[in-house]
Amino acid sequence: MANQIFVSPNGEDWKGKVVGNQRASVVCDTKAEAVERARDIAKNQGLELVVQNLDGTITKDEYVSKKQKLLNDKVELMEKMKDFERNGQSWLEPRFAFAKGGD
Repeated sequence: MANQIFVSPNGEDWKGKVVGNQRASVVCDTKAEAVERARDIAKNQGLELVVQNLDGTITKDEYVSKKQKLLNDKVELMEKMKDFERNGQSWLEPRFAFAKGGD
């Protein structure tokens, strides 16, 4: 999920780091300042902002939102698999018949 920026505790400071980047994009003294600066980055780069608590957890709303997105992605993938099973394998059948020596 390289389209996210996480704000998380970093010792005495707070950092905002884009997933996949080696270094933090912002390091601030307060959580509020880190969230504000990370929100600007998220808006400019089209990223999702995720804010962690001191213990590294995320809020219930963020959890529910992420869970719903994962469930929606799962449903979409299952639909694609069903479509492939119905339509996608038809190109293989003539090749199987040819390989078996039927055609």
